[in-house]
Amino acid sequence: MVNHLLLRAGIVEHRYHRGPRPIEREPDEWTIRELAEEIGMPEPTLYTWVQQGRLPCRLVETGGKPAKLVHADAASIAALKEIRAVPAPWHRRPPVLPSTRNLRDPLIFYFSTLGKCFGTRQAHA
Repeated sequence: MVNHLLLRAGIVEHRYHRGPRPIEREPDEWTIRELAEEIGMPEPTLYTWVQQGRLPCRLVETGGKPAKLVHADAASIAALKEIRAVPAPWHRRPPVLPSTRNLRDPLIFYFSTLGKCFGTRQAHA
C-alpha cells in the first residue's frame, strides 16, 4: 500500500521486470503443458510418464526455474493419442450376458447373492 501511494505521488517510479527468457528448443520438443494440450491428456499423467522414463525429456534452465522439455515427434504424438483414446482398464467391463436366474423378485435375487458373498450354504429343495 505504501508503494502504491509513493507511485501515485510520483516519488518512486515503477520498475518493469523482465519477462522469462525464451526456451531454446530442439526440433519436436514440447513442454509438458503444451504436449498435454495437444494430446488432450491431463498434465499429471504426462508428468508421471516422464518421471517413470516412458517419455524422453531433458531439463532446461529458463532464468528462474527449470523446465522439462519432452521429445515427441509426430509418430509419438499419434501413439499417445491412441493410448488416450483407449478407456482405462477399470472402465472396460465385459458385456452383460443373459442370466438364467429369475430376476422378477429383487428380494429373492438379493438374498440369494448374499449367501454367495458370505459363504453360507443355501438349502436346495
